[in-house]
Amino acid sequence: MSRKQRGMLLILGLLAVASISAWHLVALQRSGQPVFWLAELWAPVGVLSIGLVSCLEYLLPPRNTPSVAAKPRVARRSRRKA
Repeated sequence: MSRKQRGMLLILGLLAVASISAWHLVALQRSGQPVFWLAELWAPVGVLSIGLVSCLEYLLPPRNTPSVAAKPRVARRSRRKA
């Protein structure tokens, strides 16, 4: 499975989580129960934010340039006085 396909599947999963959370909140309101929005939205927002970062990671192309830490260092010779 390619990176783009994984990203799209993650987006679909996030949309499913968001729709289930919205459906749950609407059902609570229709039944007349009090809804404490912060408590009800805490977990879905956490899942959506982590999932959004993962989606972006999979949808963006990987960088092919090596990082600065990956470059080999050249050992310097010490100069001795004769």
